[in-house]
Formats: sequence, C-alpha cells, structure tokens
Amino acid sequence: MDCHVIEEFRAYLKCGQLHYGFMRVCCTSCDFEGVVAYSCKKRGFCPSCAGKRMVESAEHLTENILPQLPYRQYVLSVPISLRYWIATNKELTTKIHSIFKTVLMSQFEDRAKELGIDKPLAGGVTFIQRAGSALQLLSSS
Repeated sequence: MDCHVIEEFRAYLKCGQLHYGFMRVCCTSCDFEGVVAYSCKKRGFCPSCAGKRMVESAEHLTENILPQLPYRQYVLSVPISLRYWIATNKELTTKIHSIFKTVLMSQFEDRAKELGIDKPLAGGVTFIQRAGSALQLLSSS
C-alpha cells in the first residue's frame, strides 16, 4: 500500500481526538471555556475535514468570486462501466469534462442571444466527486 495512504488513514484516526492535541478556547462575551480537538486537515479519508473544506470553498465562491445572481447546478453522471477508467485516466477525464462544458455553455450562450444579449459569456465552476460516503468509487449501489 502507498505510504501516503497509510499516512492519510493514520491522521484520520487521530482527527478530533483530544488526547492527540487540542486548543483551549474562551468566549469573551460569556466567559465559557472549552477545548477543541485538532483536526487532521487531510484530503483523503476524513469526512469531517472534507466537509469543512467544502463549506470554506462554497463560502469563498459566494462571498468573493460569484456575482449575486441566480445559479443552476448540473451533474454529469457517467455510466458505471466508465467510472473506473475515468478515475485512472486524467486525459479522459479532461476530454469528457471539456465536451460537457462546451455543450452546456453553448446552450447558455444560444439562450442569451435569443433574449437579446449580444455577446454573452457563460461561466462555470467544476468540482469532480469520485467517491461515495463509503470511500468507494461511485457506483449504482
């Protein structure tokens, strides 16, 4: 097994455990004191740290990047028979994403032109999710 996988898993097992380190916190308003366990801050196994990163990314996008407009979410689901191939082939992932993005953006631009917008410029943000809640490559189950 790869060394980084073992390191990620060991860090995950220590994540949020007070006996592996913590920070003492105090509320200046009510003088409540407590402790907060350190987190692993890893990308692999830890759903807690992955969730924190997801929230931080969403907040950054909505507060600093994206204008205050309505948005849509689109999900591309590929056939199960292609998922393992895509997960191990970055070039294939890039090609599939490019096709999906090109078709979707051209539909937005065509619709904008129909509405009288001369030079529409569509944009998007992509997040690729490859694993389900049990850390398996996403499948139908």
